[in-house]
Amino acid sequence: MSGARRPAISVVIPTYNRSALLEQAIASVLAQSLAPTQVLVVDDGSTDSTTELLERLRPQVQSMGVPHGGKSSALNAALKEVSGDYVWIFDDDDIALPDALERFVEPLEKDPALGFSYSHYWYTPGLEDGRLAAPKGSSRIPDTHTRGLLVPLLEFNFLSGAALFARTSCYSAVGGFDPSLTRSQEYEMAIRIARRFRGAQVSGGPTFHLRQHPGTRGSQSDRFAVNAKKQKWLEYDQKIFRHLHTDLQLEEYLAPGLDVDTHRRMALLQRAVIMAGKSLFAEAVTDLTEIADGPDQSPLLSDEVRLVREGLAARPFYGGGIRSDPPSLAALKRLSRRSEAMRAICAHLRASMVRELAGESGSLMLDAIRGRRADVRVHLIRAGRVVKQLTHMSGVARGGDRLS
Repeated sequence: MSGARRPAISVVIPTYNRSALLEQAIASVLAQSLAPTQVLVVDDGSTDSTTELLERLRPQVQSMGVPHGGKSSALNAALKEVSGDYVWIFDDDDIALPDALERFVEPLEKDPALGFSYSHYWYTPGLEDGRLAAPKGSSRIPDTHTRGLLVPLLEFNFLSGAALFARTSCYSAVGGFDPSLTRSQEYEMAIRIARRFRGAQVSGGPTFHLRQHPGTRGSQSDRFAVNAKKQKWLEYDQKIFRHLHTDLQLEEYLAPGLDVDTHRRMALLQRAVIMAGKSLFAEAVTDLTEIADGPDQSPLLSDEVRLVREGLAARPFYGGGIRSDPPSLAALKRLSRRSEAMRAICAHLRASMVRELAGESGSLMLDAIRGRRADVRVHLIRAGRVVKQLTHMSGVARGGDRLS
């Protein structure tokens, strides 16, 4: 990195009973092209060989032990000991690419008004011997230029793990990690930071490997297997978003430059899409009810149509979705009887499902021609599920005027 002054960067690695993987994570941090000024490992009460490993790595690696209380408590303790102007929180099972810190810090050094930077990362399987396999793909970063960063972040967490690199002052300003969260604590923190500060995507590709492995997760009080991780994420994401439903101002659900007085319906629809995406159907129906009872019953704007087709009709990361929830479909039926706007929303929701069914039918025919029996069964199951949902949506159509 050009310039005489070396940026002061602290890398914080929380760990719990992962000594073998931890050593690899630390090695990748120490091998950075721009060396960190502090590497701090906070041991959350490990009972394996973590203590011996950290003793061996001194003085390159600073360490501290805390009574086992979960990742949030460990990170809060570590942040009090950070000496750098920048902080990179790095998981104990991931591997940093050699130029990660150099790329993360560059936009922040150039623009003091930025609070954080963020990047893509690789999804990379871990092998039984501890090595990494070839990456399976990289994370997706949505359009933050036209939509801003906060709303896409509320839709899904693209700042997972070490994808977020921030000034130490950002963490000081927003407060510590929520100790009641044993999962999704970094997602909740990223949302708080994104509400307060501007960020920039780093140039180039991914900055680290997010290791995919079958090991157990969670704190000692809430350990779970890898196949339960989506359900655990949903459990804690719902806790976060129940609070955000009332805590965020309605205008925060709009893209930069849009006025809530003019685009109130769009803000409500966006919030409904976000809540439905977290399987918080009661909150989503509350917002859709406000749309039905609101004064704006004009035709949907193109961005509102996109929200229905790409958001409300989509299958969320956790599975299911509002169209798979019978009580929500019953609520849509009631709302469509009294609201032009809700009739239009239901029409676009149903049209999206019809397109999905057509896609499944086409794939079904192709796999049948090719003799792929297993794939045929999968498409039949999917198509049957969509047909069932469409039956419910037909009920919605009959509940009010005909849907076009």
